[in-house]
Amino acid sequence: MNRTLLLLFGIIFLAACGESKSAQKEIKPKKKVTRTGEEVYQTYCVVCHGADGKLMVNGAKDLSKTIISHNEKVELITNGKGMMAPHRSLLSKEEINNVANYINKFVKH
Repeated sequence: MNRTLLLLFGIIFLAACGESKSAQKEIKPKKKVTRTGEEVYQTYCVVCHGADGKLMVNGAKDLSKTIISHNEKVELITNGKGMMAPHRSLLSKEEINNVANYINKFVKH
């Protein structure tokens, strides 16, 4: 009886582990969704810069007074500076560009 159960378990185990190639092809990776600048800002930036860009926690700059170019914003978001961590491993280039554009809404002209 024990031998029969062991044999049955072995057959079930092998059947479960041996998926066909057609079953493997059906599994598709999820498409990466690019977040908007506002979504990125709310996730990563609001803690130090605040909802209006003026919070200035942990040495964060007041974004309403920034005079740096778009490319400089992208550089800072990508590589960080001082207490600001780099976000190159967390965000796609498009998301970095989106958040660099989004913070323009805080700038007083």
